[in-house]
Amino acid sequence: MNSNKNVVVTGVSGTLGAAISANLKGSGWNVIGIDRQPSASCKTVLIDLTDASQIRTGFQSIIDDYGDLHALVNNAGVFLGRSWDDVTDDETSLTLGVNLRAPLLLSTLFAKNAIARGLKASIVNVASVAGREPGHDIVYAASKAALLQATRGLGRQLAGQGVRVNAVAPGVIEGPMADRIPEPGRSAYRQRTPMQRFADPAEIASVISFLLSPDASYMTGAVIDANGGLF
Repeated sequence: MNSNKNVVVTGVSGTLGAAISANLKGSGWNVIGIDRQPSASCKTVLIDLTDASQIRTGFQSIIDDYGDLHALVNNAGVFLGRSWDDVTDDETSLTLGVNLRAPLLLSTLFAKNAIARGLKASIVNVASVAGREPGHDIVYAASKAALLQATRGLGRQLAGQGVRVNAVAPGVIEGPMADRIPEPGRSAYRQRTPMQRFADPAEIASVISFLLSPDASYMTGAVIDANGGLF
């Protein structure tokens, strides 16, 4: 169990975020959420992840309130389902801001705090199969591919300082994001997935819980592909 250990999870008001929160709370973690709106799943600090100033101020308030932060799950994400010729500049900035810039800044703030306090800590980034196999929304795919590379790089650079960094790259997860995939692409994706279905959010939450656990203590810079057998 992880009693008295604090984990920060972004995007807790979403389907996957709520599943992550429930799983980690069930394993004894004290879950502190970050989102634009309150979540029923855990205590939530309201932060706009497109605003670096808000991220810095909000994360410092979490440190002030909780001190030792043992884990960070960068789960918040934006998927608009736009094609290459339909996406606007503002939508591109939004997607890159939430999916890449925010995780990088949060990981930096988190790691600095953990190292300064001498903690053994862990970061898990929620990437996507789209980061390995781009689909309809190329801006989303690019943001997740960059997050995968950031995971590998940070995993190496922080390994000697007690901070592990790993990622899960899910396939499509049942929920509002999946509903944004336009047809016939949505049905085609389901059909070509060997398991012939999308992921249940709880299945991905279980992978994240494993990566944060002592069972994964020798893993860093790693990516777990949880995509129903696509590769």
